[in-house]
Amino acid sequence: MAQRRGRYGKNDEDLFRCRFVFNDRKSALQFVRQYGLDVIETGQDKDKRVTQLFLLDQRRIKELADAGHPSEVLENASETSRERQREVGRGDRFSGGKLPPAGLGKKIKGGD
Repeated sequence: MAQRRGRYGKNDEDLFRCRFVFNDRKSALQFVRQYGLDVIETGQDKDKRVTQLFLLDQRRIKELADAGHPSEVLENASETSRERQREVGRGDRFSGGKLPPAGLGKKIKGGD
């Protein structure tokens, strides 16, 4: 995988949203503590199995799989982010304050 030049000048590898499933909360907590990972989402099914999502690079995914913790890669979160950034408009859509916002939010005058 090619590395990209990151926002802060260092090489950033793509991050992937990965799902890990554990038999119970205790083993999920032990996994997080052992590997020092940040959980981005967690859930528990009716059988008390715990599902946790993490953002990991390819190296970390392989490292965890080699240690006996395979995951399901759900998406390339970096690529999804790049695609969504292309959807964002450019420029000043309010023409330097000459055009008021037209959303459903409450308009507040002098909100500096």
